[in-house]
Amino acid sequence: MEYTLEEVSKHNKKDDLWIIIDDYIFNLTSYQYLHPGGSKILQKYAGKDCTQIFNDINHVDATNTMDLYCLGQIKKN
Repeated sequence: MEYTLEEVSKHNKKDDLWIIIDDYIFNLTSYQYLHPGGSKILQKYAGKDCTQIFNDINHVDATNTMDLYCLGQIKKN
């Protein structure tokens, strides 16, 4: 499924939390409380592209978990 940046930006609350990483969209609403770094960091990036911060932290161990929460991709023009 494809979504626009505008559509993703609407999912910016604790009870409706989507993020973008490398043009993929993830619904982390239920996962945020399991996140090793805590829910606050995910809430900070809710509805936004957090590719840079994700890559800076080097989340190599997260790739298997991410597949469970992937909704689709950002719609290209």
